[in-house]
Amino acid sequence: MGLTPLSGLALVQAVGPTQGGVLSAHGFDSRTPLWYYILAEAGASGGARLGPVGSRMFAETLWNMIRFSPDSIIGADGRVQGGAFTLADLINLSKNGA
Repeated sequence: MGLTPLSGLALVQAVGPTQGGVLSAHGFDSRTPLWYYILAEAGASGGARLGPVGSRMFAETLWNMIRFSPDSIIGADGRVQGGAFTLADLINLSKNGA
């Protein structure tokens, strides 16, 4: 992803002394489960939102769900299918119950 992840001491500091001690005692400061890493990264960023890795994974997951859905206006090649599609088109579709 081109991002620098939290690791070792930075990860332990992000979760605080109690959880950091548990991470270190069980080796999870160097091989952290993904779900825990994303929560720790958010905590290190202030806790109000996801950190860079968590945000990127969330955005890419949504993008790929849209891109590969058979009902999506975006094709697998990333282009809008059927020509131009505007916000007005989306609003009209939602009004018509499509």
